[in-house]
Amino acid sequence: MLAVVKDPAKLGILLEEVPVPAISPWEARVRVRAVGICGSDQRIYNDVHPGRRKRFILGHEIAGDVAAVGERVTEVRVGDAVAIEICVGCGICRHCKVGRVNLCEKLEELGVTMDGGMTEFVAAPARNIHRLPDGLAYRTAVLADPLACVIRGLEMVPVTSGSWVAVLGPGQMGLLAVQVLKRILRARIVAVGTRTDRLALARRMGADEVVNLQEADAAASFKG
Repeated sequence: MLAVVKDPAKLGILLEEVPVPAISPWEARVRVRAVGICGSDQRIYNDVHPGRRKRFILGHEIAGDVAAVGERVTEVRVGDAVAIEICVGCGICRHCKVGRVNLCEKLEELGVTMDGGMTEFVAAPARNIHRLPDGLAYRTAVLADPLACVIRGLEMVPVTSGSWVAVLGPGQMGLLAVQVLKRILRARIVAVGTRTDRLALARRMGADEVVNLQEADAAASFKG
């Protein structure tokens, strides 16, 4: 199968033929239907650290359907439409035991330190694989990972219904934040940026006001 491979000793990426991954009793093999491109993928693309990491397949925002399951797997079944969680923990350290897998003492990450989803099939622990709601498109499901980051960030901010919130930068994460702030937290939103098209999109997604830094000073716009 074809895969987008990073060789840590070289600039850029490689398109190579690689074998279909085997799975352990606790893993499932997912046929990839869609994969997102993250800002971290750009950094990986430009990275050169000879000897620091092994070769791996990029892609950590993954959606697809289950093609095979290990004999111990009960979480998903063949044919399920799924998204895959990036952080692969050991399952036994103090962080994993309380659900903070991202702090695992032996953390691995799909598409960053181990093979990810920019290929035809990817293997992952069944506990990292989550069934999708009926009818959710694969291209939408790849946003589960960045959306989770946005929701976690907003959980740390005291936003109340009707309060004003400034979203700085209407990129992917900013636009997701606009939607969560409007639809779930019922906040009033000022989107701040430099691109007219992105600011227009932010307004369509729920921003009450927009400030284009090419045309106005943000601090002055907020006065009064």
